[in-house]
Amino acid sequence: DGDGLIDETEMNSCIELALAPVHRALEEVVALSLEVCPARTIGLGKGAKTPWFMGGDDMSSLDSSASNNPSAASNLSSNKLSWRSRRAELKTRALLLKTFRATLARHFRDQVETPHRLRCLYAWAEKGHQNNKIDSIHVDASEDWGAASSIVGKKRYVELEPKISYMEFRKEQGRHFPHLDKMGEEIAMSFKEDLWVLQGKQRQNKELKRQCFYFLLGVSIVDLGIGMV
Repeated sequence: DGDGLIDETEMNSCIELALAPVHRALEEVVALSLEVCPARTIGLGKGAKTPWFMGGDDMSSLDSSASNNPSAASNLSSNKLSWRSRRAELKTRALLLKTFRATLARHFRDQVETPHRLRCLYAWAEKGHQNNKIDSIHVDASEDWGAASSIVGKKRYVELEPKISYMEFRKEQGRHFPHLDKMGEEIAMSFKEDLWVLQGKQRQNKELKRQCFYFLLGVSIVDLGIGMV
């Protein structure tokens, strides 16, 4: 409207527009990072012989000279990986990208509760516009009644919510929504927590499979013993 103020709907749209480029940039960074440092090849750190994430093949057979040359180590690890390991590499990369996209979609919406915080921020802000009160005006209802409105003079009330300025928004946002000042850090921490949950689920599933195997093996041995008797 050219007055330097925005209403609640426009404020929500501005926040969504501010989050969008950060989400796209971080997704691009994660994808490029997986291209540079594969998830199931040589681990991070000097002298590492095993993959750094989610397990993998033992790389102890690599030449010791490769550990002093990262590029040579990367090429050597690619040649040493079997087809099964390469398939696991692609599967792990796809899983990480899927997990990160889920983090982007869920963190600010569900964990931070952005819609609820924005509603509270707008309600609690000391808005100077309209003395922080709802104003109501009469408008012509020609769009609703058509040509008949010019005859009967039909009008309706419209309530105008007070608008908020940038300084009023920043005052409340710093106290109740500081996540906007560190969006990248927030998403990175949430992604780390999601990876912890993912690794925990994988260990739990692995333990469950092992227990099921031993249970079925025990039942089979008992069944076999009863059949032989």
